[in-house]
Amino acid sequence: MVKCSCGAAMIDAISDINVYIDTHKEGKITTTFVGVLKNIPILTCSQCDFDVLAVDLTLNSDGIHLKSKGD
Repeated sequence: MVKCSCGAAMIDAISDINVYIDTHKEGKITTTFVGVLKNIPILTCSQCDFDVLAVDLTLNSDGIHLKSKGD
């Protein structure tokens, strides 16, 4: 069982994750919503508000690839 830094058990869950891109132009940072990654495996704490991705994200020229981190 994976434990959170607060000591509580981490629970397997599925979440949708909003994706934003920050661009820097003329000394100003602009954040733009670009989409949603659907059904992403996460670990979420059973007591506090802490979530961890249960996958590694790799950005290639043909898209975002997800690979399970395993146990």
